[in-house]
Amino acid sequence: MKATLMLENYSVWRNIIVPSDTTFPKLHKILQEVFTWQNSHLHDFTIFPSSTNGKVVSITQNIPIVTLVCHEEAFNYQGNVPMQMETGRKLSEYLLSKFVYNYDFGDDWQHKIEVESLIEDYIPNYPTCLSGEGNAPPEVVGGEPGYEHFLETILDKENPDREHMLSWGRSQGYEEFDLEKTNRSLRKL
Repeated sequence: MKATLMLENYSVWRNIIVPSDTTFPKLHKILQEVFTWQNSHLHDFTIFPSSTNGKVVSITQNIPIVTLVCHEEAFNYQGNVPMQMETGRKLSEYLLSKFVYNYDFGDDWQHKIEVESLIEDYIPNYPTCLSGEGNAPPEVVGGEPGYEHFLETILDKENPDREHMLSWGRSQGYEEFDLEKTNRSLRKL
């Protein structure tokens, strides 16, 4: 599957192999690892249906069929899309669907997730990150505008706030994408 952090000005994505019997709570943990998030906020998965011929319909042209939530408090904010607890729900139930993983409802980090292919003979029973691009934003940076400010500050070697911002970013999980390190972390899940 390909998980893409939906940003206007930056490309941040990961290609990962995930066993089809993975539950959505476990998928959340996998996504936390591959994007170096710190599991400090609530999340949900909004599921979009496949078309009748098995092809996935564009998220922008479709109405979600369900939102899988991680906490019962979400039911206090019920909208037009049915909600269910994610517990016990498996990825295999939605293999032909696209979905959006939303992490941190304040910063609103939305990840578009697409199953690109099914591997029939995948032997390991753990996820693997095949490739990726870009560094995920640090926690509580203030959404994409805050991330832009963060990057401008750390990339400007003349900026007097650069070292402080780098230190703060590291404390919030910001780091360079490292495929080998990511895969070591995934094997421990």
